[in-house]
Amino acid sequence: MITLSNIHLAFRNKKLFESLNIDFQSNRIYGLFGSNGAGKSTILNLIAGYIGPDTGTVRVLGQSPYPGDAETLQEIFIVTEDGFIANSDIKEFLRINVPFYPKFNYDQFSEYLEHFKIPPAADIRNASFGQRKKITISFALACNTSVLLMDEPTNGLDLISCFQFRKIIAGVSNHDKCIIISTHNVKDISNLIDAAVIIDNGKVLFNQPLEDITRHLTFRFSNDPEEIRQSIFNEEVLGGTMLITRRTLHPETAIDLEMLYKAVLLENSNISSLFK
Repeated sequence: MITLSNIHLAFRNKKLFESLNIDFQSNRIYGLFGSNGAGKSTILNLIAGYIGPDTGTVRVLGQSPYPGDAETLQEIFIVTEDGFIANSDIKEFLRINVPFYPKFNYDQFSEYLEHFKIPPAADIRNASFGQRKKITISFALACNTSVLLMDEPTNGLDLISCFQFRKIIAGVSNHDKCIIISTHNVKDISNLIDAAVIIDNGKVLFNQPLEDITRHLTFRFSNDPEEIRQSIFNEEVLGGTMLITRRTLHPETAIDLEMLYKAVLLENSNISSLFK
């Protein structure tokens, strides 16, 4: 569905990407993880057609999004980190923006607003940052695009709103949609995604579906010195040590994405070798 091939991109004489290659498939919710400045937002902007690479190709649904034609761009929506939408009431906002998205569903939009406890006649001009983010997310989901990009969507959301966000996203995934959620707050979406992509310094360090991660790795607690010594990655916690180990004869365990993220950044060669 989405392919970035041999992407080279520099900005103000600083190299952002050099020979970047990455694929995103349909029917998946991806978590795109990395520290601030790792290149997460730039990848989303390339997919959305906001910018183009210096060299290389970006293909979304078989077409280039930059410069994209209307038919391609109407299948892509990006929720930016600042959650900016026009200063108007919701009715005027819909009047201006809905024509760009032919699959927009007004009933769904009202339903999402209700989940977030946003009045349907709310004036965006008087809304807080968190409220603007909720309105933007509601609109994005109601557009029913094939590609949905979200850059730090939980920033500005309180605990209950984050819960509602995860609940809504879990209900919209289908075989025709690819959702990419970029964040450095791994815990916010750890129970939502079904594939993890980890980048650092403009390079893709890890890109695996969760079913493959559970096939190769276990995440568990241990006080056994020998198990700790043989682990791929370990971290001391209250009362003992959390380990990442090769699955071998161990039963399947839940994935600790925050721990996996640390392991990939610090022990990438040991982790990546298991997936080749």
